[in-house]
Amino acid sequence: MDSRVLVTGGNGFIGKQLLPLLQNESYEIHAISREVKNNYPDNIIWHQADLLNFDSISKLLSKVKPDKLIHLAWDVTPGKYLESESNFQGLNAGLNLFKEFIQNGGTRIVGAGTCYEYDIRYGYLQEDFTPRNPLTYYGLCKKHLFDITQAYCKKKNVEFAWGRIFYVFGPHEYESRFIPSMIRSYLQGVTAQVSHGYQIRDYLYVKDVARVFSSLCSSQYNGAVNIGSGQPVNLRYLVDIIREIIGDAFVVHYSEHFPSDDEIPLILADSKKIRDKLKWSPHYSLYDGLKETIDWWIDSYKK
Repeated sequence: MDSRVLVTGGNGFIGKQLLPLLQNESYEIHAISREVKNNYPDNIIWHQADLLNFDSISKLLSKVKPDKLIHLAWDVTPGKYLESESNFQGLNAGLNLFKEFIQNGGTRIVGAGTCYEYDIRYGYLQEDFTPRNPLTYYGLCKKHLFDITQAYCKKKNVEFAWGRIFYVFGPHEYESRFIPSMIRSYLQGVTAQVSHGYQIRDYLYVKDVARVFSSLCSSQYNGAVNIGSGQPVNLRYLVDIIREIIGDAFVVHYSEHFPSDDEIPLILADSKKIRDKLKWSPHYSLYDGLKETIDWWIDSYKK
């Protein structure tokens, strides 16, 4: 084994797709989860732990002594997470985790950030030019975690990469989020209720997001990168693709209320950096990612 890597949130939305990719590399893989599942391959070493329990995390890092760390875990409960006070706990847990990792000889950190670290009112968000003026607790705490960790890693001569995630979709997503809610409306035989649908967002399939984190782990790149497709998608167009895949049985009702003045019309990633620096490009088209996602939800609904 070349390196020992520790993953937080390995049982989560992105982590489920990341672990198989890491298995293809020559890593000894350790993963932290509050609830350890038994349906993973034997070569992943699971540790049941709570990141908010600083004493147990200190003991775990002292025992495992990983070379690399991928930190994905965070509370992203739909409808709550942007302004939840749990973000303060996430910030403290992340700082403690990174400190313990470095003190136990760790050499490379990869962290999960968010597009909400930016002032999203700018719409087209670029790593080196868009002001980082978060409008939510979630974005603010992620921003502080990045800034403090970057300064600490420079002082300790530790590599640090940070992926700012935009809009992700795929299997195992929270069922109340936009795309799963559309699919579940179809499966339940009810009309899907949608807002006006004129918002433009940057959607990327979860397996392609996981590929970026895998690349960041194995690369020597330092700093922040946007993790997005770079392709603007009108939500009505997104719904049209879902309807095309599902068929005429899928009925959608759009709200008659048009966008308010304070609604963000466009949130789009400049993805040039991950394409140029990491030689990354999506493996999945929007259509193919949605098709695979719909198939997964249909199979899950039958069980």
